[in-house]
Amino acid sequence: MSVFIEMLEETYNTINSSLYGYSKDRDFKKISEILPDLLIPLNNIYRLALRVPELRNNAHIVASSVKMLELTEDPDFTEDLTSKEDYIMSAVLKLRDVLSSMKETSDKIRNIEEYMDGAAIMGWDNLPALYPTSEILKNMDKYVKDKTMIFDLPFGTREVSYEDIAKVAAIAGCKPEYLPVIGAALKGISTEEFNLFGVLTTEYPCWPVMVINGPIRDEIGINYGNNCLGVSSHANTTIGRSLLLLIDKYILSLKKTKTGQGTPCQYSYCFGENEQESPWEPLHVEKGFDEDDSTVTVLGGESPHSTADHASKKGEDVLITIARSMISMGSYNLFFGEGDVMLVLGPDHAGMLGKEGWTKDDIRNFLYEMARNPLELLEERGGWGLDEERSEWAKNFDKVPVVKKPENIVIVVAGGKGRHSSYIPSYGWTKAVTVKIE
Repeated sequence: MSVFIEMLEETYNTINSSLYGYSKDRDFKKISEILPDLLIPLNNIYRLALRVPELRNNAHIVASSVKMLELTEDPDFTEDLTSKEDYIMSAVLKLRDVLSSMKETSDKIRNIEEYMDGAAIMGWDNLPALYPTSEILKNMDKYVKDKTMIFDLPFGTREVSYEDIAKVAAIAGCKPEYLPVIGAALKGISTEEFNLFGVLTTEYPCWPVMVINGPIRDEIGINYGNNCLGVSSHANTTIGRSLLLLIDKYILSLKKTKTGQGTPCQYSYCFGENEQESPWEPLHVEKGFDEDDSTVTVLGGESPHSTADHASKKGEDVLITIARSMISMGSYNLFFGEGDVMLVLGPDHAGMLGKEGWTKDDIRNFLYEMARNPLELLEERGGWGLDEERSEWAKNFDKVPVVKKPENIVIVVAGGKGRHSSYIPSYGWTKAVTVKIE
């Protein structure tokens, strides 16, 4: 079925179900809550319908309705929303009828796809995207190995099939060969250990960080060297973006999250491990996978915290710098759960430590002992008391570790030249989950 027709049906059904709730309970809130989520799909429908002669007249009606709905985003307008009930209901009812008419018309147009080739739409992240034509989806289909797979995700939302994933990946700008990585990442964030519900509903600015290991890094162009955590390769950027769009569309609209300030990592948080320059076994081998396997590891992490050290002559001194960067009292992992954190060592720092014979376990144990805050500083500050069990545990120490156990520190090597590393604090109630890419 044409993605355009699906767009029409989905928007129509959203409006219709809200109207049903309104007529049943006379609760105007059921209508007003859906309005922000309608703006992007309606704008997409308008832009695409303009390209099809049979739909152009209806497209202009959609555009006028969109302008009416955009007023509901204005703070002055929403101050007394109920007084605008008639105004909004008129726009919503008109939209429902127009969308129904457009769907009936588009069902009769056999070659509607020919009008969509190269069409620009708007992604749910408010960035431009390309319409996923049948040809694009056909190419995506070649990389779907298990077409029966369904992802059962939290929040009581509908299940997400690989077909749904392929469409969103195409909109995000992904090449077909990226699809298995996205599927594996969705498996990872769907696990109980990752705790997707917590990551998406907390006020804390965290997001699923993805670390790619194995041969697939070079096969699809994952950046694990210079600027890998920044604006880097097409693969890093679009794979990260696709996860954002999938979460926003099928799991929880980001407009409805409680996040106090959010994080730019939501746009894309994906990089590879620089296995070639690491003195240790790569993350996926450490997790029990074969070296020739390709994997994705996900963790509910905060933005990277820079830990630059240009002066130290010994590995121990570099680790002291890193330890002092890990004790930020605003990080949730100091106060919540038994979750993991991630240390992304640059090749120069990792090389120095490796030459001195430091193992990953040595580093973990050292940081566990060194990265600590005095109990008197933590008490009644930060997130103290929000997790009673963790607060009681902390009282066993004069100086409290940033994690409960040394093994909660996940270590990877990534980046290019330069004596820079990054520390990624976490939500606290989240574990690093590694999934094989099939």
